[in-house]
Amino acid sequence: MSSSPGSRSEILVEELGPALIVTFNRPEQRNAMTWAMYDGLYQACERADADDDVRVLVLRGAGEDAFVAGTDIRQFADFTGGDDGVEYEKKITRVLDRLEGVNVPTVAAIRGYCVGAGLAIAAVCDLRLATPDARFGIPIARTLGNCLSMPTYALLLHHLGRPVPWICCSTRSSTPAGRRTRRGSWPNPPRISTRPSSKPSTAWPGTPR
Repeated sequence: MSSSPGSRSEILVEELGPALIVTFNRPEQRNAMTWAMYDGLYQACERADADDDVRVLVLRGAGEDAFVAGTDIRQFADFTGGDDGVEYEKKITRVLDRLEGVNVPTVAAIRGYCVGAGLAIAAVCDLRLATPDARFGIPIARTLGNCLSMPTYALLLHHLGRPVPWICCSTRSSTPAGRRTRRGSWPNPPRISTRPSSKPSTAWPGTPR
C-alpha cells in the first residue's frame, strides 16, 4: 500500500512485512523536501505507532543521487522576514521531534547527498546505514546564509561531536561518508580563516563546489 500526500507522489509509504518504508520521491530534485513531504513524514510516524504489525520504520530516498538534499528553497520565496524563518524552524523541529519519538526503531538508508534538513532527519533516526558514496553537509554558507535552530544544532552536536557541526555549517562543502573516522573527528579538516576574504571557503579536497 502507498500514499502520496503531495503532488506527483512526492512521498511514498508502504508496508513490506514488518517494515514501514518511507521513500522521499523527488529524485529530479535530489529529494528536496516540500511542506507536503514533511507532513507525509509526520503522518508516517503516526502510522508506525498506531499499527502493531510495524516493527521498524525505514526512510530512504528515490533514485541514485540523494537521500534528502535539504528543504526545497523555492518554498522560501514567500518569506517576508525573520519571523517566517523562525516558523520554518519550528515546523522542522516538530517533525524531527515526532520522528525521534517513534516507538519502533527508525533507520535511515542513505545513498548520495544527505545534506541540510536531510542530515537532521538522518541524525534523529536510531540507525544510519550509508553507502560509500554518501555525502553529508549543511551547505547554508553557500545557499541561504541562515543559521540552524538550537534544537537542530544540539541534535547534530549530540550525534556527531563538537567540531563536526561547526565545520559543516562554516564551509561550503559536503563530506564523503568515508572521510569521518570516529565520533567528533575528521582527518585533515579544512583550513578556515577568520579574516575577511573575497575568496570562497576552502572545500574538502575533491569535493564539488
